[in-house]
Amino acid sequence: MAERLARTRKRTQQQKGTGARWPQIEATTLADKVYQIVRNRVLRRELPPGTFIREQEVSHATGVSRTPVREALNRLASQDFLERVPHRGFRVPDRPWETLLDLYPIVTALEMLAGSLAFDKITPADLRRLKELNGSLERSGQEGDAKGGVEVNNAFHKVLSDRSGNPRLAELLDQLRSQVVLLDAWYFTVSDNVEASVAEHVEIIEAIERGNETALVEGLRLNYARARQALEKEVTRKNGASSE
Repeated sequence: MAERLARTRKRTQQQKGTGARWPQIEATTLADKVYQIVRNRVLRRELPPGTFIREQEVSHATGVSRTPVREALNRLASQDFLERVPHRGFRVPDRPWETLLDLYPIVTALEMLAGSLAFDKITPADLRRLKELNGSLERSGQEGDAKGGVEVNNAFHKVLSDRSGNPRLAELLDQLRSQVVLLDAWYFTVSDNVEASVAEHVEIIEAIERGNETALVEGLRLNYARARQALEKEVTRKNGASSE
């Protein structure tokens, strides 16, 4: 009996070992792919504010059936990335920057809360991921890849919000980041802004490594405060230029 149990345990361990070698593949649906295509075109201003986006046209252009296209467009609309127009489909919002800037204090407060909740749950793997993402952010600035910078920056902050232990908070922050992404897309076109953000992220990482929760939360506040100040200056400049 003991010998049989030993053989069974050995066989189970071998099976587990074999299974562990299989790579993890992230499931990606057609709706996910359409979502990314439309979102990226909006970010690159290939679909500027005011552009109408119709389900049938997207389906024809991408070769994807209308059901996943509808799912993708509804998802973008739920994040305020698109707006629904009765009987006409969807439209890229033409919101003034001032309206989007009103969201920044909300995002800042929630990011600080998420950072505080995540503080004692952050793992060594999380720290490695944060450093890796910050390195990618630095490279995006060097390569002039503003869209990549936005994606990597959001991924950096998502590590903390996902680790907060509060799924509703993490989901809300995902939605808010999507709403201010057009502001972020401008912000990361300026190399000085990218360099400043990278440096601020380093301070956040070092605060975690030192075990200093107060410094972590303050680092998050400063990171968003500087971005907001830069965006407010750009709004003032644009308004001044348009009035001349």
